[in-house]
Amino acid sequence: MVGRAFLAGAAAIVVGYHGLSCALQAVYYLRRRCSPQEWKIQPQRFVRLQSPACWSPFLGRWFGRREGKEEYHDFVCAMNVITAGCSAGFVVRSIVRGSTRLLFDWKAAGRLPGVVGTFCLAVGWQSVLEYYWHRLMHLPFFYKHFHKMHHSYKSPQPFDDMYIHPVEAVGYYCILYSPPFVFPLHVYGFVLYMAIMGVCGILDHSGIKWGFLGIYNTEDHDKHHEHFDCNFAFPFVWMDILHGTFAGDHMGIHYPLSSAKLGMK
Repeated sequence: MVGRAFLAGAAAIVVGYHGLSCALQAVYYLRRRCSPQEWKIQPQRFVRLQSPACWSPFLGRWFGRREGKEEYHDFVCAMNVITAGCSAGFVVRSIVRGSTRLLFDWKAAGRLPGVVGTFCLAVGWQSVLEYYWHRLMHLPFFYKHFHKMHHSYKSPQPFDDMYIHPVEAVGYYCILYSPPFVFPLHVYGFVLYMAIMGVCGILDHSGIKWGFLGIYNTEDHDKHHEHFDCNFAFPFVWMDILHGTFAGDHMGIHYPLSSAKLGMK
């Protein structure tokens, strides 16, 4: 039972990640490749796939290639996808063994820490820790030895999110999966939190224009890759606004790039 739980959690991440990433490639980078100015955040950096098929870190050598890809891109991305899957498998295994603080009482779903409360608490916890972890990665020593790899692409495309140093990746996974070990959370709220984080992580590195209710926009993180030293928060920009490092538009307010505290490379 425990072994199956681990495999189920790992498979959900690997399959879901590949499914959405390949779908974005098929719809935009293949079917709409002739009009990148309509949907690409940085159309001047649009890179065509060299094959009429979707690319994957596991199948890239056979089913799809693209220009300008880093030498060890396939290997690094594949290892990080596996690490992400194993991390999810560990969490599901811990849930089955009763080693987390998750709550399963559906009658309490509408009360704190119900579904909504769980989601907000997990997002808040992740947002704070991820922001400072990301800022740490931009300090000279950590940027040179770890984070610079992720910034190899100034206009990321699907699957580029996994081109990240394994040490940095493990640190982020510890943050991402930590809420059920720290707080008493409702299981459905935690599942919603994980789904949103997973989808936003892929969309943020897709290079595709997409936003939701004015509180989330893929252009925010894309701008971080373009300029390096603004928009550190993920997936919501509140920590950036709080610290004066946000550049872009949020809830009808424009924050110019010049107002962000630049210089952390």
